[in-house]
Amino acid sequence: MTGALGMVLFSIVTFALWGSVQTAQTARLQAESMTADALFSDVRATVALQQMHLRRYQIEPIPDSPALDRHRQTAAATEAALTRLTGTAAGRVDALRLTAAHAQYRRHAERLIALVAARDDNAVHFDQQAVQTSHRALQQDADQVSHRQHLAAATVAGAQQDIQERILAATVAGSTLGLGLVVAIWLVIFCYECRLLDAARHCQDLALQDSLTGLPNRACFESRLARIDPQPADQPAEVAVLMIDLNGFKQVNDTFGHATGDALLAEAGLRMQQVLRDEDVVARLGGDEFAVLIERPADDTHVLAVARRVAAELARPFDLAPGPIAVSGSVGVAFGLADEAAQLLRQADTAMYHAKHSGCAISTYEPGMEARRTIRSRSLWRPRSGARRRTANGRLEGSTP
Repeated sequence: MTGALGMVLFSIVTFALWGSVQTAQTARLQAESMTADALFSDVRATVALQQMHLRRYQIEPIPDSPALDRHRQTAAATEAALTRLTGTAAGRVDALRLTAAHAQYRRHAERLIALVAARDDNAVHFDQQAVQTSHRALQQDADQVSHRQHLAAATVAGAQQDIQERILAATVAGSTLGLGLVVAIWLVIFCYECRLLDAARHCQDLALQDSLTGLPNRACFESRLARIDPQPADQPAEVAVLMIDLNGFKQVNDTFGHATGDALLAEAGLRMQQVLRDEDVVARLGGDEFAVLIERPADDTHVLAVARRVAAELARPFDLAPGPIAVSGSVGVAFGLADEAAQLLRQADTAMYHAKHSGCAISTYEPGMEARRTIRSRSLWRPRSGARRRTANGRLEGSTP
């Protein structure tokens, strides 16, 4: 009896130690993978922001341009993230390649900045031939690496959950063979493994959820878009994607602090959820940028009505701790098929930036928007607060003298 009890106790202790070692190893791998995933997502976002700020500088090439400063700041952020990635085993090879591609893009961008500042007519040609080409290659590479790294992080999280499930099953099976004297020990181990399993599931949920607003994050949004079931006869489903950016959010952060900015983002997400159908998805992609997925819309009119409701909700003052705060939203709309997920996101993003630059609340994507230096897109709705009128001297109210 004593010998059997000793063997049971020895087996339980050995099993518990093995499970702890396996858990620690997979947790370490998951932490490294999630860190690399987050850094590659930052690289992806800052690479896009660099080109956006460079475009703004080309449109308004003024001395000490804020757009030029932000372009260089986001370039520095990209380089910092790539430097951190070169020190990780999971991202070193991709980081070194992206570093070289980013350096080439930076050289072309600085050359273009010099040409624009000098009012050189070769600026447009150089932009089309060198800057856009190098940025497109860099952005595509960063998108692919970020997507691949996210899948790797999800795989590691799934492996950790599988290990915890196997440990839990083995614990239950082994405990049935023990004696009554080891019931208490078995309960301790069982509860311990359940907590580890819950922690693994919680980590997996966090990987697909925005911690601030509780909305799906970019990874979850893209995954949902890619998993839309096809129509009969294997025809891809029609979808609409809305990209929303909050105008004036940075000023709120700078004036009232990040706590107020976080409260504003959470309230904005809640307002957008309230004007959508249950089957529609709203996600926070990062910063003050949101996206809405409308599956199989009845027609374009329905989508545009949703966009108007979203813009109207964001235009209403937010009742926060410092008092009523007024911001607005720029909405970009793109229509397409579910199997064109990446293209739809880019098109909606392009339309959203057109709406922001042109002062419209809503803009739909039109072919050729990316290639036009001065975008003239169809304005679908302009809020009354955004209207400007011409004064007696011929200027628009709110314009720079």
